[in-house]
Amino acid sequence: GVTTGDSGTRLLMPTRVIDVPRERDRRYAREPMRTIRPLLVLVMLCVGGIACSSSNTPAVCTPSGPTQTVDLKDFAFEPTCIGAASGATLALQNTGSVLHTFTVTGTAIDQRLDGGANGQVSLAGIAPGTYAVVCTVHPPMTATLEVT
Repeated sequence: GVTTGDSGTRLLMPTRVIDVPRERDRRYAREPMRTIRPLLVLVMLCVGGIACSSSNTPAVCTPSGPTQTVDLKDFAFEPTCIGAASGATLALQNTGSVLHTFTVTGTAIDQRLDGGANGQVSLAGIAPGTYAVVCTVHPPMTATLEVT
């Protein structure tokens, strides 16, 4: 037989009872996943960034002058915390033998450097703030750019 109650439809089978949730209950059961899924992705990205970056990264990046040199070597940025004033120039040196990129998320900065090559990027027009830096060829290779 079939009975209907507050928890939905209940099918009575000769040996067991099977609860069938109402459509409304299924819809509300999925709602938390719509909220939780983006949060879980954000947490995983944050944890991944922390796990891949140097543990010696200072809390605040200090600008070292109008031009700062950043080395791309051994699949790491040096320094991992780059401080620079808005409008400053960063001198890039790929001291390794493989291709790397210096990509600042949220900006148009995406400098490609072959092994042994040098380059530079201007921070003109970059708003003060903290930016993630990544090598798009080697995503675990990360740094932080603090523009003041």
